[in-house]
Amino acid sequence: MHQEKIIKTGARFKDISLRRHHVPDRDDEKHHFAHRYENRNIPDYLTWSYNLRDDSLLFIGNRANFPGVEDYNFSTLVGRIKSCFRSQFTDAVFGFLSMVNNRPLPEGIYLCVNVPIKLKPGNDHYCKTSVVCHSRANTVTEMIFVVTPVKRNDNYNFFTEIKINGIAHADFTKLLKQHISPPDVKLTKKQHAILQALKNGKPAAEIAQTNGVGINSVYKINRKIMEKLSQFYEMEFKDAKEAAEYYFQSF
Repeated sequence: MHQEKIIKTGARFKDISLRRHHVPDRDDEKHHFAHRYENRNIPDYLTWSYNLRDDSLLFIGNRANFPGVEDYNFSTLVGRIKSCFRSQFTDAVFGFLSMVNNRPLPEGIYLCVNVPIKLKPGNDHYCKTSVVCHSRANTVTEMIFVVTPVKRNDNYNFFTEIKINGIAHADFTKLLKQHISPPDVKLTKKQHAILQALKNGKPAAEIAQTNGVGINSVYKINRKIMEKLSQFYEMEFKDAKEAAEYYFQSF
């Protein structure tokens, strides 16, 4: 009953409408949540049950205008995420899983990840993805993924946080972010140091003095940083400061 309450509280997600959906027949041991809540309220959009024991993914939601999503496996789902954010998405999901498995957490806790996902060929949608864990014998055996397309993607960034009953929890979010690695942009140590300085609002003259280079060298490094980040994120930045802010917001 305790675990059932966690699932039912987390699955509301406040802004997701609910309706009844029939869940396909499957082995109860594989997708316990799907059978336990058969013909009950399940979120009205793109919802999957992910069984951790055999890596199987079962669609239990409403595909709406996104045909083919019912055939996804977990790798397919992750592969639909914008490539620059895939590793951060999996870091967040399995970091949350580690948190749930290794410490007692409050009822109604769930993971929220906002990330661009290609749900249709040629169309990225910025999606709110909510993840709830379901435990049996004190071990998480199943994760429920509720993916809600919010808007067409327009270079929106990766964002993640932990919520409890719909309210963001800063301490748990900070703990989660310890599991998320920085984007693998292949920056040199000097480029990363200058990127950090840009993020902190340091002027070019101060950056040059701190790093022992001329101001023209700082401008050249800034252009190189912009090139790398533009290529990695598949978008253009107006200047190096904007690129730095986008980079550090993504983890």
